[in-house]
Amino acid sequence: MNQQIQNRKTKKKKAKKQTFRDTLKEMLPEKTHEYLPKGYEQMGTIAILQLVEETEEYALQIGNKILSLNKQIKSVYQKTGSMRGEIRTAIITYICGIENSETVYLEHGIRLKLDPARVFFSSRLSGERSKLLANFRPNVRVLVMFSGVGPYSLTAIKQNLNISRMVSIELNEIAHNYALENLLLNTNLLKKCQSCLQLCNEMQTGGIIRSAFRKLVLKNLAQLRFQFICGDVRKECLKISKPFLPLDTEEKKQIENENNNTKNKKTNLHNHWDCTEILNSNDYPKILKAFIDRKENEEIFVDFSKIQKQQFRLWLILFCKKLNFFCLIDNSYFKFHTLWEKGIFLQWIETGDLSSITKFDRIIMPTPKNQKSFVNLIAYTADTGCIVNMYDFVDEDDFPLKTENRIIEELKKLDKKVEILGSYKAGQIGPKSYRTRCDFKILN
Repeated sequence: MNQQIQNRKTKKKKAKKQTFRDTLKEMLPEKTHEYLPKGYEQMGTIAILQLVEETEEYALQIGNKILSLNKQIKSVYQKTGSMRGEIRTAIITYICGIENSETVYLEHGIRLKLDPARVFFSSRLSGERSKLLANFRPNVRVLVMFSGVGPYSLTAIKQNLNISRMVSIELNEIAHNYALENLLLNTNLLKKCQSCLQLCNEMQTGGIIRSAFRKLVLKNLAQLRFQFICGDVRKECLKISKPFLPLDTEEKKQIENENNNTKNKKTNLHNHWDCTEILNSNDYPKILKAFIDRKENEEIFVDFSKIQKQQFRLWLILFCKKLNFFCLIDNSYFKFHTLWEKGIFLQWIETGDLSSITKFDRIIMPTPKNQKSFVNLIAYTADTGCIVNMYDFVDEDDFPLKTENRIIEELKKLDKKVEILGSYKAGQIGPKSYRTRCDFKILN
């Protein structure tokens, strides 16, 4: 036995794997060794280096070495400044390779198209995003503030297919447009979600078997259920928190008077095509043809006192881009014209409650550094029991009480009670300085 132990001790140790810094030491002067980078940030086909003054003159040599070591990398850039402006863009300078800073980055099975020179994005938060968004309860309503190109939003969708509704808000128009593109890049994620499976089965049963319609359902369902808004978070949160209201009393009276004077009520209500009767036929090919024959941007009428609302879900999704909707719901008239309004319409069809549509069960707040507090927005957007994940930047001596006390105090002023669930360090940004996350629950 002793001999076996001795043999194990005397076995050759495996050679230590050479690090990126070790590789650079072999090719650069000794005076630079203590200043050399330990690594670089990779986003798809792009590498981003962070160099100090003592090594900047060797940027080209280091960049070329990266290209030779990592065949996935096609372009190398250097970060030459901190985040700038309200829209948080990085200052990066081209070093070598192909001069193109746009790339497609793969994160946990999600494709994200982006340009790090024009939008804020950190691949180093990949693990944090995956961990944070791993567990949602079914049919949750999600709000993502400062959503960027969509990493938090799309990770949430990937890991929780049956999210009821998601709203993501971003100020940077370029990042917002990338987010819209990224949603379409990842629509295949929805193939296994319960709603999509139900809709495809419904079409199959009804005799609609063309694959083009299945693809359209997938694309439109994604855009109705997961909505991206470009705008200031403060203004947009106040807008989306307002209840969705019917037409006012005067407009309702005018519509009813015109309807009473209409000779052919079956097909004409205030000059609208009334699809109520044909929906009750349950003849899917006939309904499909009738909707296809309508004009682009035509407003059609539906009386929900005469049909089951679930009957209309498929047609809303299929034709949300082509048609607008004018509906009688619980003796009140509503108009649904924009994709935003049609998304609200879809949630009403699926949940039956217009009053709670503008509230959320989960709020993600990857708050930018050096920004004013946005805590008060939670009071307008959070439903009772909502879980909030809010990021902050604090020094080690202030963690975690500075953030926790601010949350409690600011929401108390708005008559909101809070339960702190936990505070965590989510990355070091400087000496004794951290990106942190506070998780808390809204109790009323």
